[in-house]
Amino acid sequence: MLVVQMKKICQLAHLKTVARRNHDRNNRAKGKVWIDLDNSPHVPFFAPIIEELQKRDYSIVVTARDCFQVRELADLFHLNYKLIGHHSGKSKIRKVAGLCSRALQLIPTILREKPDLAVSHCSRSQLMRLLFAGFHLFSWVTMSLQPAGFFIYPTWHMRPEVIPDGDLPWSPSRNLKYPGIKEDVYVPRFVPDPSIRSQLGFQEEDMVVTMRPPASEAHYHNPQVMSCSSSSGVSK
Repeated sequence: MLVVQMKKICQLAHLKTVARRNHDRNNRAKGKVWIDLDNSPHVPFFAPIIEELQKRDYSIVVTARDCFQVRELADLFHLNYKLIGHHSGKSKIRKVAGLCSRALQLIPTILREKPDLAVSHCSRSQLMRLLFAGFHLFSWVTMSLQPAGFFIYPTWHMRPEVIPDGDLPWSPSRNLKYPGIKEDVYVPRFVPDPSIRSQLGFQEEDMVVTMRPPASEAHYHNPQVMSCSSSSGVSK
């Protein structure tokens, strides 16, 4: 479902740009797609999409931000990517400065590659590049209150169908929907590693409960989450 929608968007984006790019039309008849990996969850999400688009003869350019586990996961999935930018810390001022800096750092690669379509899971640096580029931007949205980012809007959005139309500020003509949630894209490919228990020091009979720690450096971090975890006796 997602890849079919992507294919339609790729074809539309390429048709809109082919007139001004006749010189390289024959080299990539189906168009070039730029995917930006801005955070760790984006890697497993886009890995099967990249694989499927390549099977369908689309040219793929992947950029990645060096933060959290993006680089390690990209290497784990054997992705061919260019590392650009890094995490800027907790300070909101540094976050804004880092966002602008990375958007500028992306310019040489994008000018060289000339993508027809930019794709991401709400990459703000990629969104800012839309102001100064001649490509179309296709973005996934998974939360009804996802920040728009400096009032710059992608050409198209794709979101779970469970999110009501009224919860998003964009025109209905920009919105595409898909059933389920984004984890449905990559969870079917997951193969459990039976050796992980021993690697973590657990016995076979031990009950193991995993918990995602609060994203303390994220802009949406709520310190109350940490206090709730501590008061409940949850250990790291």
